[in-house]
Amino acid sequence: MCDKFAFFGLSGPLQNYLQNSRDDPLRPGVIGLGQAGATAVNQMFMPWCFITPIAGAVVADQYLGTLRTIMGASAAYVVGLLILITSSGLEPGPALAGLLLAMVFIGIGTGGIRPNVNSLVAEQYKPPSNPLRKLPTGEIVYVDLDTTLQRIFMTFLLLVNLGSLSSALTTTIEQKYGFTAAFSLPAVAFIPGSILLLVSRHVYVVRQPAGSVVLHAIQVLGIAFRNGRRLDVARSSQLPASTRQRRPWTDSFVDEVRTALSACKLFLFLPFFWSSYSQMLTNFVSQAATMETSGIPNDILVNVDPMTIIIFIPVLEYGVFPLLRRFGIIIHPVKRIVFGYVLASLGLAYAAVVQAIIYSSPPCYEYPRARHCHGGELPNQVHVAVQMPAYILIGLSEILISVTGLEYAFTHAPPSMKSFIMSLFISTYAVGSVIALAITPFAADPNMVWVYAILGLQTSIAGYCWNRSAEWDTKVSSSTIEAEEQSPLLNSPELSPIVSEAGV
Repeated sequence: MCDKFAFFGLSGPLQNYLQNSRDDPLRPGVIGLGQAGATAVNQMFMPWCFITPIAGAVVADQYLGTLRTIMGASAAYVVGLLILITSSGLEPGPALAGLLLAMVFIGIGTGGIRPNVNSLVAEQYKPPSNPLRKLPTGEIVYVDLDTTLQRIFMTFLLLVNLGSLSSALTTTIEQKYGFTAAFSLPAVAFIPGSILLLVSRHVYVVRQPAGSVVLHAIQVLGIAFRNGRRLDVARSSQLPASTRQRRPWTDSFVDEVRTALSACKLFLFLPFFWSSYSQMLTNFVSQAATMETSGIPNDILVNVDPMTIIIFIPVLEYGVFPLLRRFGIIIHPVKRIVFGYVLASLGLAYAAVVQAIIYSSPPCYEYPRARHCHGGELPNQVHVAVQMPAYILIGLSEILISVTGLEYAFTHAPPSMKSFIMSLFISTYAVGSVIALAITPFAADPNMVWVYAILGLQTSIAGYCWNRSAEWDTKVSSSTIEAEEQSPLLNSPELSPIVSEAGV
């Protein structure tokens, strides 16, 4: 939660900080790079923050373990926040240099925290030895591991999104007191959280590092690719007994690599979703700056996304999904993710419609707040509240895609590579930011309708491709359910009727 509080607390004011100059008549900033330049820096910051988790996961899995990696990364995060606070009061050139240096340290911090916190949270749950549980009502339920992990990650996402609401505070502080005060709040929240983690470190169940797992996995894949992509060739048992000692892994490790590859298939399509998602912190903020805001900060609507998640996670997890399960309707992970892609595509399509409305409104029409139109002092006559459905649709899509993706990645990852697989899931955001960065040169008026339309189209295509490629997963899930229904345990007379429940 402290990571999210700090990250979104500084990200909320960042587009204004980068885009506008201090003498902007309506939305004061600091550096003055313009919309395309500000979006480019933001989109470069995002890949850095979401590619470093791979290194953080390798360090945790092979050397330090999850908890010590998180603590070391927290120290780097604090250094980055302090640099940002110090440099925000300088002239544009030094302020930009300080921001870039701060981004380096903050990226290292997020890289060590995010994949390992995800794994650490899930590892605190230990499945019961007896999966049957008798409720106070006398009803006997079956504690399903997948449903339990879904609830764990739903709850985790809900809590971290409480931290994401920090941008509502920092954007308000930015408007009233300036950027130095706004950037100070994330540090004030993050430092006590890091101290609390250090003090309570003995409470957690911690998985110990397993050695050079990732290196061995890369070697296994290299052998497979040199031999017609056949993983079985990498088994130690395939070697003559005299040379078997040359491979420092067991046959079961090769099976774990195969399992890890299965988990990674989901990741091929996620970058297209994240490229759309990233618009909330960049171009949506710039779009709001061209609209009437009734005195509120133009970057405050970013908080509609975490508010959507906070409201709808309990509705889905404790209302909709249990009700559907009681009626025998199981929405498998594949379909949840597909529906998430649909909602994200609709969110971008709606943003394109909003942009078209802005371009058709006075006083500046297709060039809102241009310097040649009333000196850039007047926004177009469209109220910023019109933006809200776009944030809500993308927030709902995040619930379905992010939670399901975390669940899918964790359950499909072998024990020795949990953090690494989770880091690959997180790093898909970095690839998504690169995709968004590719269209940044076109992110300027009067092109924004096409920018949103293209992003929405590629997200819908990615969802379709994921659905097609994941048909095998649906069949496997169906086979698993049929096997469970035929299981003597689940067909025991004492389980009538039986209901699958989460264990938490």
